[in-house]
Amino acid sequence: MARRTLVPRSRPGSAEPMSADSRGLDVYHKNGIIDWSAVATAGSAFAIAKATEGIHFTDDQFPSNWAGIKGIRIARGAYHFFRPSVDPEQQARHFFDVVGLLDPEDLPPVLDVEVGGGLSADIILDRLAVCLKTTETLFRRRPLIYTYPWFWETQLNNSPRSSDYPLWIANYTTRRAPRLPGGWKTWLLWQYSATGKIGGVQPPVDLDRSNGPITSLLRPSLPA
Repeated sequence: MARRTLVPRSRPGSAEPMSADSRGLDVYHKNGIIDWSAVATAGSAFAIAKATEGIHFTDDQFPSNWAGIKGIRIARGAYHFFRPSVDPEQQARHFFDVVGLLDPEDLPPVLDVEVGGGLSADIILDRLAVCLKTTETLFRRRPLIYTYPWFWETQLNNSPRSSDYPLWIANYTTRRAPRLPGGWKTWLLWQYSATGKIGGVQPPVDLDRSNGPITSLLRPSLPA
């Protein structure tokens, strides 16, 4: 994910985590070549790797990360960095072409929503809706939205649109639960640090936790 400095704030709109959480990480090319065996030894329960961005970019570390996560037999996921200034349907197709059909033990696909491209909130949300729907159709899994409070509140007018999709929230705070934007009442994943350290990965690395056991995110394909 992009590196940001998010200032912890105590505001309404947070949801307490469930007790039986799982810990994991997310990575992209700037984390370099990862020793996934060392990650497994560190005790991570899941890992999510950047796959694509826009309609042309593919993370050059994704193939090795995708295979490496599967090799250590933890839950794995893939994310696409959403660029609202380019065709949303083509973005979803690019994402799917690189990742392919997910295994039952894989996490749902993720759209990383954190840039506006100079567009209005309504246009961004309209194009995001298209990308979400196309992603869901192609992968046959309901995607997660990754975002952070400041972006959703200021760039998207804290809109409740898209809040029917599950949330992966980035909020670096000392509180026991993250702050939630828009109409979300709960979260599935929480990126609680962008400056973490874990064996096998070049720091800094993003660290995450799930709201309940990570196995709760493993769902069957959508009905035919």
